[in-house]
Amino acid sequence: MGRPKRKPTIEEQINILVSQSTIEGRYELAKRLIGILEEEKEVDSGDQAEQPHA
Repeated sequence: MGRPKRKPTIEEQINILVSQSTIEGRYELAKRLIGILEEEKEVDSGDQAEQPHA
């Protein structure tokens, strides 16, 4: 049995997409970065749910 494939890091994913250097690749990069930021925002807001926004 082969080793389980590890998920590429965010930096590796960005490098792959930038190296494609096509409009489609850059669009995909932007979509992924937005998705990552949205996930982080959800995690952050979950941690701070008890604190109302200023």
